[in-house]
Amino acid sequence: MVDIKDQDSGSSLNTGPEIPIAKVSPILKWAIIIMSTLIVVILVVIISTIIYRAVKSGDGGGIKSSSARGFGIVDLEVSQGAKIADAKLDGRKLTVIINSKSGGDEVVIIDVRSGAIVGRIRLQEK
Repeated sequence: MVDIKDQDSGSSLNTGPEIPIAKVSPILKWAIIIMSTLIVVILVVIISTIIYRAVKSGDGGGIKSSSARGFGIVDLEVSQGAKIADAKLDGRKLTVIINSKSGGDEVVIIDVRSGAIVGRIRLQEK
């Protein structure tokens, strides 16, 4: 039977023998502290890397007007009297279609970020 005493006198229920308190090894305690700290640091690094890459890439490779760097002037060598028929921007590449009077049309591909001419395609009649 359980011996219940008056609670006003400060005594409590007699529940049997007390459960012993487990002692934690100091090595285990420090290992838990170090591993928890490493987990927090790694999570901070991962989250900051994701944020940095998201801000750096912008809108999927397009250039933001506030961070755009000009590449200067790009000289395209074309025949006299040639005119630009069309220009299309596709991500980092600018495609310029040039019509010349002599009939040899040309497609020029320019890298927008560096201003380098990636390639030229000359159309010639057979």
